[in-house]
Amino acid sequence: MASIYYCTDAQLTDLLPDLTDSEIDTSAKRDIKLRAPAREWVDSIYPDVAPFPNIAAAGEEWLINSTSHAAGDTSVNIDGGTNVPVVGDWFRVEYQNVWYKVTAYSAPLLTYVSNPPRWTLAARAEWPDDARIFFGTPVLIQEAAAWYGVSIGFSIIRRSPSDEAAKAAIERAKDILGVAAGGVAAKAPFPRTEWADDVKLSNEMRPGQIKLQR
Repeated sequence: MASIYYCTDAQLTDLLPDLTDSEIDTSAKRDIKLRAPAREWVDSIYPDVAPFPNIAAAGEEWLINSTSHAAGDTSVNIDGGTNVPVVGDWFRVEYQNVWYKVTAYSAPLLTYVSNPPRWTLAARAEWPDDARIFFGTPVLIQEAAAWYGVSIGFSIIRRSPSDEAAKAAIERAKDILGVAAGGVAAKAPFPRTEWADDVKLSNEMRPGQIKLQR
């Protein structure tokens, strides 16, 4: 199984001022030193929600391109996006609560299965034409994971876990997710739409909950 990360390497390198330290001077080293610990931290502050989907290949501009999609379908036409979806990418559809996993993509047709505990179901509701598709790690989680990784990066670069930049970065990560003294995140990683057609089929998930089974 491929390694799971909640932020990209570019999100880290864009925020770090120096990448010459031998502990983080390659992407492979940053995966181990920065991205993996960031994922573990996020999972630890969402004990009832994690794990989250991996960073996806597909961009954020994809839309449903069908006026006939219906509950029970296993594929749908999509358009408007960049970086095509790949097998294994997770996605949610705007105004829906359930996660789906890509099983095939041949433009413009996206084929998928729904997340457990009901793998035997396909789409749990109709998806309206032009609804947005959200692939991979929720944006809020990406941002927080990146700042947490950056905090570790600063502590490595400055050779001090108490470095001011490192402390500021971890506080930024906590603030993004609403982490209080108890150490648990208060902000839902994505909204739950109570009036969505699929809500009756996703009662097992509290607001913002995923519980992916890879």
